[in-house]
Amino acid sequence: MLALALAPVLPHLGGGTELVRLRHALLLGPDLATMADWQPPAWPQGFRRDQRPPLPYFADQAHALGLAALPGDWARAQAIGRQLLTSAPALIGTPIQRGLEDTHRAIVREGRGYCGDFVRAFMAIGQAAGLAVRPWAFSFDGYGGRGHIWLEIWNREAGRWQLIDVFNNQWFSAEPGGPALGALELLQLMRAGGTPAVRRWVEGGRLGYENETKYLQYLRGGLSQWMLVSGNNVTSVDQSLPVRLLRPLGRAAEGLGAVLAGDSPVLRMVVVPESAAQREAMHRLHAGLERAAVLGPFGLLMLGAAALWRRARPALPRGHGLDRPSSAAPWRGCIAVYSALFPHAGEPQAGLFIRERMFRVAGPSQLVVVSPRPWFPLQGLVRLAVPGYRPPAAPYECQQGVDVWFPRYLAVPGAFRRLDGLSMALCTWPLMRRLKRERGLALIDAHFAYPAGAAAGWLGRWLGLPVTVTLRGTEVRQLSDRSLRSAVLRALEHAVRVFSVSESLRRVAAGAGADAAKLHVVGNGVDLAKFQRLPKADARSRQGIDDGARVLVSVGGLVERKGFHRVIELLPRLRQRFPGLLFLVIGGPSPEGDIGERLRRQVAELGLQDTVRFLGPMAPEALHVPLSAADVFVLATSNEGWANVLLEAMACGLPVVTTDVGGNREVVCSPQLGTVVPFGEPSALAEALADALQRPWDRDAIVRYAQDNDWSRRVTVLQQHFAQLAAAR
Repeated sequence: MLALALAPVLPHLGGGTELVRLRHALLLGPDLATMADWQPPAWPQGFRRDQRPPLPYFADQAHALGLAALPGDWARAQAIGRQLLTSAPALIGTPIQRGLEDTHRAIVREGRGYCGDFVRAFMAIGQAAGLAVRPWAFSFDGYGGRGHIWLEIWNREAGRWQLIDVFNNQWFSAEPGGPALGALELLQLMRAGGTPAVRRWVEGGRLGYENETKYLQYLRGGLSQWMLVSGNNVTSVDQSLPVRLLRPLGRAAEGLGAVLAGDSPVLRMVVVPESAAQREAMHRLHAGLERAAVLGPFGLLMLGAAALWRRARPALPRGHGLDRPSSAAPWRGCIAVYSALFPHAGEPQAGLFIRERMFRVAGPSQLVVVSPRPWFPLQGLVRLAVPGYRPPAAPYECQQGVDVWFPRYLAVPGAFRRLDGLSMALCTWPLMRRLKRERGLALIDAHFAYPAGAAAGWLGRWLGLPVTVTLRGTEVRQLSDRSLRSAVLRALEHAVRVFSVSESLRRVAAGAGADAAKLHVVGNGVDLAKFQRLPKADARSRQGIDDGARVLVSVGGLVERKGFHRVIELLPRLRQRFPGLLFLVIGGPSPEGDIGERLRRQVAELGLQDTVRFLGPMAPEALHVPLSAADVFVLATSNEGWANVLLEAMACGLPVVTTDVGGNREVVCSPQLGTVVPFGEPSALAEALADALQRPWDRDAIVRYAQDNDWSRRVTVLQQHFAQLAAAR
């Protein structure tokens, strides 16, 4: 097994350029097949942006250069370039294998550095100055180590991307005197046989090529092997513990550290006909590395796991409600709820919607939960640098009388995602086999098509059990990801039933090729015992809010997707119309990440400390108080399956303003319930919020709508499906 694991790697261990090829293959993402562009502040899914604040050192550099006072982004970029290209008496090249701060010092004091060093230093200062940056690279040797990296800035004044070769001190225009071209514009021009005008970027700075003809020949040599580096998160990479530990061993080891930390941006090869063979070779190498990542570590992992299992095999708990009657579940045997996302002591808010749904479907005697937790050997070290990273869970918990298991599976962060499903299945197979034998498993009910649905498909075939899969929204992104699409569709193919939490998600799955006959829409519901409307005066008294204040509220994990920052940026203009406006932010870190500090900085920069209140994460039983104290619920999300929180807010009498993504329009299905606006249109969101804050609402009707969508109807439908499957066995 170890020999098979090493087979794809051995031919590339002979030199530096081959090691770079391995790293590029490791980070390979979907090909960039279209030249269609995107513009900040809208960043595409999967583009890694810094979640950390700029390092104080680079904030000081931006201040010393006076970037805030310069007239535009191009002038700011030139000022950064002038410092990098003219501070040292001479530029002598040679690579720098140091952290960001030391790299910048080596450039400006010693004249050292290659193109990658200059790009990293530029991005660190540029981000401290608010510049939007994205890097590009090209290769001469089939995406190996011989190549070049440069970057684009988003010029807000010009409304366009503009490419800068920082290291060689050049920029490009279609004709003399024309505006600076973007990367895609330059690529299209040169591939069409055109010759761009080459311009010196920083006067007084040295040129990488004094001979323009040779410089253009150099560029043409890499025209067929361009790559977009899908991220500008240089600070996050620099500060991660694995990177700091491995940096002294060299640039390749430092790159491995970034992969282990899960921070490395993916590389997207630009599709042109001439590079078809090289791109196919890189995808084969990527697939080989994925196999190696499982075959090698998994062989060792299984040996250790088998030894541990034999030495310390705990008895399956008995008596946790096994003598209680089930909740009218009309089938024999036990259902295994199988999901990588589920609440536990370390993450009590994770996957609450799964527990709320499935704990109503069956009682403790007919339900068990298996929630695999991702793990790899250096995970504890990463957690030292990134607190809250993959919070550990105990192997077993009893929740409301239901046995919940948290076995580990091998998952290297940021790499080999296509093998997560297989790794999850292999690492949980001993537990699932034992549960079948001792608890009489009759069915595996997986939540999220990948990786849990894929793993459940493997387990179902090995154990002879039917599998159902519930789609919850992540599948939209995964089906657009070339590396995951086939795995998602295979998971749906192997399931006997596929439940979708919304009609829009069902259409996405059917459109991708899933069997429409298997697809059934079963939405989520609301727990009316927890979400009850309180008198507003009472709720506001308990929250310390004045009776006359206008109050917005939003609930969710503090992650980019949920859109708290999109609401905060609108508050200055809303406060002009509604003095004393308050915005309650309820939530904390989640498995997707944590942008809490970024949100607090945004509030401070906009002077909104008296407007925004961060209430932190709250138990579901406590949420009805701040919800009842508010006037309008807002969720400016970029992606959802079925957002339970919308119904929960309505149960407390709140109209909803949300974005037209996922199943949101299915929940907010009437103007009497709220307003749905297009995603990415701040003006429309601001107008909808202003209208909602001053419109008279029939809040009793909103509550009645929520009451008509409680869990009981959904649970009955699921029980009927499971009973049919049990009868068919």
